[in-house]
Amino acid sequence: MKFQVPQFIETETKLIGPFTLKQFLWMAGGGAIIFLMFLTMNRVIFFVVAIPIGGLFLALAFIRINDAPLINYILYGIMYFLNPRRYVFKKEAEELKEIIISDNQK
Repeated sequence: MKFQVPQFIETETKLIGPFTLKQFLWMAGGGAIIFLMFLTMNRVIFFVVAIPIGGLFLALAFIRINDAPLINYILYGIMYFLNPRRYVFKKEAEELKEIIISDNQK
């Protein structure tokens, strides 16, 4: 009996044209935000604000760093700045023995 072994399991399935579902949802979300801004803002302010927002959503849809989505790195950065950082210095027992021995020999 022959079984078909799945191949290319690391690639996401292209669901909507040449885009994966995640890419399409990022672009649709950005497009919806830009459309709402178009309806509510002055034209000059709209173009000043819409271009960076569109670029951000395109970057979130397509940029991958070390095979991880860009949103992961953005969340890592936010958590780095929000969480407290503690630096604990621990000396090894060998170092303490050397210091005690060298102090006693003086």
